[in-house]
Amino acid sequence: MPLSDEQSELIGSYFSRNYEQGERVEIPPDMPDDPYGWFLEQPVIQLDRFPLLEVRYSPDKTPPRILLREEEDFLSKSIEDAKANSSPITLLQDIYGPMQLDGRILSPSHHEFKIWLQYKVEKVARGEGSPRFLASREEGGNHERGIALDKWDDLTDIVYELLNDKLLMQDGILEVRQLKLIDKITDRRELEESWGYEESYELEEGYGNSTRKICQVVVQSLISKSIIRPPPAGEEYDVLRKNDSLEISLPGITFLDDASKRIASRINGLIQEAQRLHKIEPPKDSEYFRLSEKEEEAFQTIISNGFGSRQGSERLKNSPPEKVTLHNSMKLSYNILSLMIERGFLERRLMDWEDLRAHFSNQEDSKAPRNKKHSPPHLLVFSDDLKKNQIGCSGFSDYKKNKLHPIYRWLSIERDRWMYCHPKRHSHLQSGWEGGLLSDSEIISNHSDYEDFETPRCRPSEESVFALSSLESTQWEINLDFVEALFDAEIDDNNTHLEGGIRGKIDSIFKLRPKAIFKPTFFLPDDDLSQEDVARKNEERKTTLDWVKRIIEHNANVFWHSWAFDFRGRVYPRCRTLSPQGDDLDRALIRFKEWKPLGERGIFWLHVHVHNLFQGRPNSNWEPPQKRQSFEDRDLWVKDNLEELRRIANNPEGNIDVLGLNKFSGGKSEAFQRLALVIELDRVWNEYDSKGSWDKVHSGQPVHLDATCSGYQHVAALLRNQTLARLVNIVPTGGIEDLYSEVSNLAKKSTLADSDQAVQAASQLRVFLQENFSDDIPSKWKERLFSRDLAKQMTINKIYGSSKFEKCFEGRRGEGPPMWVRHPKSEERLEQERAELDAIPDEIKDYFSKYESLEPPYYRGYWKWSWFVNAVKRRGGTKAEAESYRDLIREWSWEAAWHPESPLYKAIMKGAEDLVTNLFEGNVILQKEMVSPIVETYLRALNEVTEGVYEMFNESLQDLVVPDATFYESAIRWNLPDGFEVRNYYIKHMDGAKSKQGSPTHVSSTYSKLRPSWYKPNSKFSILERIEEVLGKKLEKLRDELKKPNKKTGKNSPQWDSTRVEMELREIDPKNVNRDLDEVRRVLAWRDYSLTRFSDDESDRINGPKAKRSITPHLVHSLDAYHIRSVIRRMSEPEGLLDFWAVHDSFGTHPSRVDEMVDAVRECFYEMYSEMDINAWMKRMAPDQFEPVETGDLDPQEFLASEYMIN
Repeated sequence: MPLSDEQSELIGSYFSRNYEQGERVEIPPDMPDDPYGWFLEQPVIQLDRFPLLEVRYSPDKTPPRILLREEEDFLSKSIEDAKANSSPITLLQDIYGPMQLDGRILSPSHHEFKIWLQYKVEKVARGEGSPRFLASREEGGNHERGIALDKWDDLTDIVYELLNDKLLMQDGILEVRQLKLIDKITDRRELEESWGYEESYELEEGYGNSTRKICQVVVQSLISKSIIRPPPAGEEYDVLRKNDSLEISLPGITFLDDASKRIASRINGLIQEAQRLHKIEPPKDSEYFRLSEKEEEAFQTIISNGFGSRQGSERLKNSPPEKVTLHNSMKLSYNILSLMIERGFLERRLMDWEDLRAHFSNQEDSKAPRNKKHSPPHLLVFSDDLKKNQIGCSGFSDYKKNKLHPIYRWLSIERDRWMYCHPKRHSHLQSGWEGGLLSDSEIISNHSDYEDFETPRCRPSEESVFALSSLESTQWEINLDFVEALFDAEIDDNNTHLEGGIRGKIDSIFKLRPKAIFKPTFFLPDDDLSQEDVARKNEERKTTLDWVKRIIEHNANVFWHSWAFDFRGRVYPRCRTLSPQGDDLDRALIRFKEWKPLGERGIFWLHVHVHNLFQGRPNSNWEPPQKRQSFEDRDLWVKDNLEELRRIANNPEGNIDVLGLNKFSGGKSEAFQRLALVIELDRVWNEYDSKGSWDKVHSGQPVHLDATCSGYQHVAALLRNQTLARLVNIVPTGGIEDLYSEVSNLAKKSTLADSDQAVQAASQLRVFLQENFSDDIPSKWKERLFSRDLAKQMTINKIYGSSKFEKCFEGRRGEGPPMWVRHPKSEERLEQERAELDAIPDEIKDYFSKYESLEPPYYRGYWKWSWFVNAVKRRGGTKAEAESYRDLIREWSWEAAWHPESPLYKAIMKGAEDLVTNLFEGNVILQKEMVSPIVETYLRALNEVTEGVYEMFNESLQDLVVPDATFYESAIRWNLPDGFEVRNYYIKHMDGAKSKQGSPTHVSSTYSKLRPSWYKPNSKFSILERIEEVLGKKLEKLRDELKKPNKKTGKNSPQWDSTRVEMELREIDPKNVNRDLDEVRRVLAWRDYSLTRFSDDESDRINGPKAKRSITPHLVHSLDAYHIRSVIRRMSEPEGLLDFWAVHDSFGTHPSRVDEMVDAVRECFYEMYSEMDINAWMKRMAPDQFEPVETGDLDPQEFLASEYMIN
């Protein structure tokens, strides 16, 4: 039943009735210690005005946005009822004791709703509840989220039906019997006093059945971990666009890893629920609910041993139940995957180089395939049946129109996010730290592998955790002024605009849509080759807007972030979106909920911040603001150009070039922030014009200042190096120094100086320029090669331990991969390869043309590369020869070009009319050859400018890491002054071949009841025997091809090759007419998936070389992290309240508190190093290996006089 008109009006006007501009939301004093516990004690719950049990909850009959946000005079009504029933008034005192004296049943700001909503969001993220907790199907039918959830249910039903047909009827499978037993016990919910069977919202959505819950998370893993890849640009791919081809895929190892964890989480939750319900004694007449003696024994086995069996893996013999459950959940995932492939929902192929780059290039190292010598991972590709018939809106035309099915976006966002309520205050329990999220919150991010082996790499302290709690007290809001400038708010799916602005609205916002002129700034074009995964980025932008809408609608524009440490103590929000550590849009969209008076110093710092964001921006109406100006000069520039800045604020559409909004803005861009800040500048000046005093003007705009290459600041302090200290502004210099500019200036001087003055450092680059550029090209262009922007990323990477610097110049934003392009081979190279190419048999060339074909059935066939390799092997060749043939036959090769967003590309390329640009454009080889000389030149310049301190610093620390110091018990560790302990410890994965035994994701893990009776797991040739039995003849030629020379004896012996047999079967029965071969086809489709695993033996697990390489950057990171934690603690009020902008080496707060913050930064830095230099730290870290190093004569007292430590 949809909401009534009255309820809809209450929901639509909730924001305008409850948003208090500039006011902090009042937090009940005892609420942060345990928000959900506080919630349970509130009158609305104690008086049973809102149902907590999900079996009684209905978003239609008990709408939370009404019952938990709209106040009613319950006390007066109860008194009247008592009088009418002749009940004593005193009886009400016990019942209504918790109620406010004025009769209010809800807290100010309606924290009951905020906590309930957060609790539900967390449950959905863990896969433990229905995502339909606010709206019914009817109400949400036209909303994207409703459409996505409907499709999720539909796909869940399809997978559930598949398992019912193929798996659940197999009672011989232990896991199936256990799931049915758990269902039988959890059905006892019907016997609970509070159970309303017919009204159960959970049952209505079908979330009571354990197998359906598993199917639900299988679909979630499949959709959320997939990426969308349109056909590449180029005329040769027009046939794919014409056929509406759109590849949606994910690596098999990614699916199995994610699905198994989600399934294990659900099964663990079901076991806990079954334990609770098992205590309910069924009535004598309820025979169904009673367990037999055998069932009772089986249930106790599940509790004590975990889900599934411990047999088949030595690793599980002494494992805890949770680990057994995870192992067998992975086995279950593997079998479900095999069934989905058999059903035709998914196709499988080996990943090629393009696939690996698309799926793993941006992932952390631990998730990437481990051993390149072995076969690449299998890729799971959504079939046409799944895309067209089951999901819909999944073709290239949908992608082009930005009309992909919303399920792809919505299932990818059910993860940790910002919080609707105040985070739970952190506390230390026997099991470890908890807090942040309302439940299941880990204080250390990305650390589970180490926790599993009880070898944590850090130990937080109470003092360090106080910094997290302080950050979590920051109340954020959406910058409504920025939103109204950039977006149109619509109130229905007919694009009806919201009238009168957001602040006074009475209708619910249906969608926020970028204004037409800003759409290119907001969304990437679908054919943008410079970006990885355009579809994902655009969907993320849509998600951000949806979250903005939710914060406004559900929470009257307030939200919080939960924070965590990494193992070095750096602080991170669990959700980067809408946080200080997000991209340009995220930073522009947020500001502090509380607005503080600016005062004279506040407006000064706001002006400084405006100047910082407009540095270098061209405008015919001003002299562009420059870097390295004093704070006073920055303030003066804003005052001098105030009229122009305010004009821009009032007409952003007419000033997109000045603002930088003429192209997509993401990552480290500042275009959106520029607009947000200039709008705020205009707003506060308007208010000042009317009030006449800055003390009466309030603002919630954060002002943040960045450290000058903070890593080198810490190294300079540790080594007491005066020269480096001046370059990074930790001592007074009379101005602002710039390490990056010093490096680029030296690189330029050493390269472009007269030959007798040039240093050896630049010889490679000088020679390259002389050999490749004639005298008729103006030499001035060479100056483009030298800038602080080119020096910056390499300088930063150096101090944090990187040894690969090419990406700093040719990679995307100086951090990512280069732009890989298909580059035509030169005539010279083609001629060199001519003889080898002619020697390749025509038959092989024909096979290869089919391998490269874009026409069905060859294009991206699941057997594609293996098919070509086997074609070569059938002619007596090898896999290596197949790779050689590929490289020879192709008239192009993959080459690394400068990424369009790389520092080099931006520095050199100046437009189509530029002579130098034309020389480099398309000349991939010239681009590639230029990178190495530039890297060498800048590295040597950096070494000279910094007096080689990093090498000495790094070598001294690495000498501490002796072989014994790589084991956990003896690993080097150090305590920061606040007690946070860092442990320099690393583990590595096993080789895929070594980890195969007992693996739950190999063919041997197929449930025995799903194997045909003729199949022998230990003899793959039983498959060939079955084919021959069905055909009634021997396949002697195939058997001969399956014989390979034995490496030890040299004699030919049978070696199984599933792909080769698959190919033969395809030739024998291309249209799958022979149904007697169906079982063979099914078994042949089974494949091994090698997930990353660790050895149980620590000596095989430790990664000594990594520990040695990493000790230097880890120490620097940990010192950097301690510095910002110290500033956070110093800026916090006694009760921990704080508004703070934290980004590792960027410090931000209210404009009126910036002076206080700058002082805190200096003082905390001085206190860190007043008595501790590098020798003191090394002696503390490894007293037995420590050898003193020579330090400089820098006096730490000078740190207190630094003006521009952050600027």
